[in-house]
Amino acid sequence: MWQKTRNKRPKYYNFQSTFPLGNASKFSLVFSLMLVALSYASAAIPGMFCVPNLTIRMFVTSFQLVLFAGLPLVALLRLGGLRAFRDLGPRLKPIHIPWMVLYVLFTMFLALFSSSFVTELDANPIAKELTSSSTNLIYMLLFICIQLFFEELLAVLSFVEVYQLAQKSGKTHLVSIFLALVVSVVMASLVHLPTYNFNLAQVLIVIGAARLGLGICYAHLKNFWLAYLVHVLYDVVLLGITWFVASSGALSFLS
Repeated sequence: MWQKTRNKRPKYYNFQSTFPLGNASKFSLVFSLMLVALSYASAAIPGMFCVPNLTIRMFVTSFQLVLFAGLPLVALLRLGGLRAFRDLGPRLKPIHIPWMVLYVLFTMFLALFSSSFVTELDANPIAKELTSSSTNLIYMLLFICIQLFFEELLAVLSFVEVYQLAQKSGKTHLVSIFLALVVSVVMASLVHLPTYNFNLAQVLIVIGAARLGLGICYAHLKNFWLAYLVHVLYDVVLLGITWFVASSGALSFLS
C-alpha cells in the first residue's frame, strides 16, 4: 500500500525524473545550443561598443532585439516547435504556488548572501530609471516581463540542451544536471556584463547566484512558466524596493 502511494507522487517533487527533448538528435541539440549562444552574444556584444551615430545605434539595437528574441524561437522550431515549448512549460497547477514563493525567497537569499563577497557593486540601470519621475511604471513593467520571458527561455533551453547532450554522451542523471546548471548559469550571467559596467565579479558571483536559484527551480519542478514567474517576481520585488526607497543603488545590483 505504501509503495503504491509513493508511486503516485507528482514527478515535480524530486530531481530524479528526466527532462524534455530527450528524443532530439545530437545535431539538433548542438545546433539549437549554438543559436542560444548567438542570442546571448547579440545581447551582450553590442553593449561593449559606443556607437555615436544615432541612426546606426538604432539599427544595431533593432537588429540586436530581433536576434535576441528570434534565435531562441528558431531553436525551438528545430527541436519540435510548439510541442517542444509545451514540454518545457506544462500547465501550472495550484501546487506550484507555494513552490513559486519558496523559490523567490531562495533566489533572493542566494543573491543577497553572495553579494557580501563582492566589494564593488554596480546598480542596474533599470533601477535608476525607476527613481525618475518621468518613468512610466506600466511600460517599464511590461518591458521587464517581455525581456525576462526571453531571458528565461534562453536559460531553460541551454539547460535542457546541455543535459540531453550529457545524457547522450553517457553521463549520469545527476552529473548531467550539474553540467547543465554550470553552462546555463555562466551563459546567462555573462550576458549581463554590459549592464553592470563589466564588473565580472558581480556578474559571476551575485547574478550567477540568482541565476543558480532559478536554474535549480527549473531542475526541480521542470516547468518553464514557473521559473519565468519566479524570475519576474524576483526582479519586481527588488526593483520595487528600490523604487519605494527612491535610492540609486539599494538592492538594485541584484536584479
